Amino acid sequence: MTYDLTKISMTVLMRPAFDAGIALTRLDERIARSPVGQGFLDRLNEVYATGESYRGRSVAVQLAHGAGAPPDPRHLDFVFQPIKSRAGQVTGIFVEGVDVTEAMRATESLRESEARFRSFAQAIPHIFWTSTPDGRLDWLNEQAYRYSGAAPDGLEGEQWTAYVHPDDLGPALDMWTRALGEGFIYQTEFRLRRHDGQYRWHLARAVPVRGAGGQVKHWVGANTDIQDQ
Repeated sequence: MTYDLTKISMTVLMRPAFDAGIALTRLDERIARSPVGQGFLDRLNEVYATGESYRGRSVAVQLAHGAGAPPDPRHLDFVFQPIKSRAGQVTGIFVEGVDVTEAMRATESLRESEARFRSFAQAIPHIFWTSTPDGRLDWLNEQAYRYSGAAPDGLEGEQWTAYVHPDDLGPALDMWTRALGEGFIYQTEFRLRRHDGQYRWHLARAVPVRGAGGQVKHWVGANTDIQDQ
């Protein structure tokens, strides 16, 4: 099917990644510079024929920005929405799209950063943990479970407090509560019960990680065995 404005009225709202302002009246001349020639035309035909809308999420496309220019790999979110007459006949297709390439790259970069962080946290010989802004532990490295003998996920939330020596728990929690409320670096010493029942002194230290607005997004902490020091 050829999309011509004499046969189908098409409202085209296209963002930069779609080569804004393209009129699909001479689509065959624009295929090299638009994603329509990469399966998009088939989707348009399908929407026109069925009257059902189509949404694409993070669809990979190759865009060329001029004659002889190398293909530019991008990712797009888009919608093809049929425009119908009162009789239910498709008279046009509303097209809207947005380039989500940078958002996808940022997400992938964040995943890689988190993977590096987890690898580092697993490699060190200390108990390493993170918590939510309100102080509930939401992740601990394997060393924490090897040391304590706790069941998987048995230290998260406030469960870790069961492994602190009863004489040290009150002061440790008081300091933690103050740090959470005021946002300063948390540092204290307490005894932690090992898997064999022995208590060993640890230095606990945690720092707040803040967002762009200064708010605490989470805490990162470590417990270091100082018994033999």
